Amino acid sequence: MQPGGFNDDRDPSTNPYGESSGADAQDSSSADRFPSNPDADRFSSGISSDDSTESRFPSQVNPQTSGPYAPPQTSAGLTGTGAARTNESPNGTAILVMGIVGFFICPVSLVAWIWGGMERKNYPHDQNVKIGWILGIVVTLLNLAAIAFVILMFAGIFSMAILSGQ
Repeated sequence: MQPGGFNDDRDPSTNPYGESSGADAQDSSSADRFPSNPDADRFSSGISSDDSTESRFPSQVNPQTSGPYAPPQTSAGLTGTGAARTNESPNGTAILVMGIVGFFICPVSLVAWIWGGMERKNYPHDQNVKIGWILGIVVTLLNLAAIAFVILMFAGIFSMAILSGQ
């Protein structure tokens, strides 16, 4: 009787399937199904047992930087939820806001146009930069058209005043 109260009446010379484990008792079919040497395939393929140690045991892994409990990783390799993406300009929101504010304050749209053009070279896929740049162009052109209209109106009023003799 074995420790723990288990009765093991099996013959130690047989495997769990009831087959004899002696080399003379194995036939080729059972040798294929149950190889006595688990390293036989490795040795027959030309891989030495020294190389197999690395494949069986992974290298040391830091559980704080990998695995299921690791902090989230971003594309920049920074951890945390507030990490910046690599394809997003740090000035994109400012350029977008300047493009919008340019509707009310004329020179700001020109700054958004110029600054957005410079940032698009470094961050071509940033949507805030692209939209702010386009708004800067459109609002600047609208402001120039409005200024031209006002100048033409004053010129027309002034020329009518001169022609009427007053």
